[in-house]
Amino acid sequence: MINDVGEGNSSQISPVSIADAVDVYAEALGDFSETTTALERRVIETLADDGVDVLFVQGRTKTPESLARKLARLDAAGRDFDDPVREMHDLSGLRIITALPEQVPDVVRSLKRGRWFYCLRDQEKDTTIRESGVYGYISRHLVCAVRSTGELGKAEIPLTSASTGAAHRRTSRAVTFEIQVRTILSHAWAEIEHDIRYKNPNPVAWTPALDRAFTQTASLIEAAETAFASIHDNHQQLLRWHKEPEKLNSKNLTELCDIVLPHVDRNTEESLEFAVQLLADNDITSTRELMDLISAEDVTLVRKRMAHSYEPGLARLIDDLLLQRYGEKHIAATVQHGGEDREAKLRSRLRLLTEPEAEPEDA
Repeated sequence: MINDVGEGNSSQISPVSIADAVDVYAEALGDFSETTTALERRVIETLADDGVDVLFVQGRTKTPESLARKLARLDAAGRDFDDPVREMHDLSGLRIITALPEQVPDVVRSLKRGRWFYCLRDQEKDTTIRESGVYGYISRHLVCAVRSTGELGKAEIPLTSASTGAAHRRTSRAVTFEIQVRTILSHAWAEIEHDIRYKNPNPVAWTPALDRAFTQTASLIEAAETAFASIHDNHQQLLRWHKEPEKLNSKNLTELCDIVLPHVDRNTEESLEFAVQLLADNDITSTRELMDLISAEDVTLVRKRMAHSYEPGLARLIDDLLLQRYGEKHIAATVQHGGEDREAKLRSRLRLLTEPEAEPEDA
C-alpha cells in the first residue's frame, strides 16, 4: 500500500494512488533535473580533487513513467510508503563508471569522505553476489544526502502534496540521491539486463533459459574483469621494474618471467640461481637489464635460429639469449659453469645463432 502524510499531522496516513504520487513528481521534475546536473558537476569535481580516475560520471533523473513502473512493482510486492516521492532516494541518480574493479573502492573512499554530502547507506552488491556463490549484478550503491543549501544552491526540492483534500499544499523534500559505482563491463551487462528484465517484464517472453543465459554472461564478464585486472597489474609491475630497477635474484627473475615468458618452464630453484649467475657474469644485474635481454624480438630470433629439438627451460633460454647477444664474451665469462664440454657446446650453438639464414631457392 502506498500512503502519504496527511494534512497537519504526520501520524495520520491516508492512502494515495500511484497516479497521484507520479503527478507530484512530474510537477517537480524540472527541480529534480537541475539537482541531478548540479550533483554530477560536484561529484566530478570531488573525484578530480582526490586524483581518482574514472571513465565517466553520468547523471540520470528518473522519468515519471519509470517511477510509475517502479511504484507498481513495489506496491505489488507489498512495500509500504507514507510518501513515495520523499522516501525514494533514486529519483536523482549518478553512475560512476570505472575501467577496473580495483578502482571502485577508490571512488567510494573519495565519496564517503562526506565533504558536501553524507552517506546514508552503502550497499556492496558485489560482496553479496560473491558470498552467495552465484553470478549476477555487481555494483556498489550509495544513498547520499546533501549537507546544506550552499552546496547545490538548494538542499530541498519543493513539492505539492498529493494528500487527499490537500492537493495544493506546498511541502519540500531533502535532496537525497543514489550513486552507483561499477566497472564498464558490469555497466554494459546491467544496462542490457535492465532493459530486458525490468523495462519489458512480459512473462510471455521469459523462460529459465534466459535466466541461465544472463548468469552465464555475468560469469564471463567477471572472468574478463579478473583478466583485465591482472593485465593492468602486470603492466604496472613491468613499468615499476623498468623505472625503479631491482637487483636481480631468483625471486624477481621468476616473477618477471612469469609475466613476460609465462609459457617457459621454470625448472628448479637451482637452475634459476644458475640463470641469475649467468646474467651477472655478463653484467646484467637488474630487472631493467633483464627486460631488455628477453625482448620478444630477441626471443623469436633465438628460437628460430636454434630450432630447439625440445622446449628449453628458462635457464637454457637465457643462456642462448646471452650467447646471441655477447657471443665470445659470453663463452669466456661463463665457461667455468657446467661440465668440461660446455665450451664446445656453446661454440656449436653460437654457430647456429650467427650463421646467415639461407636464401630461399627459386621456384
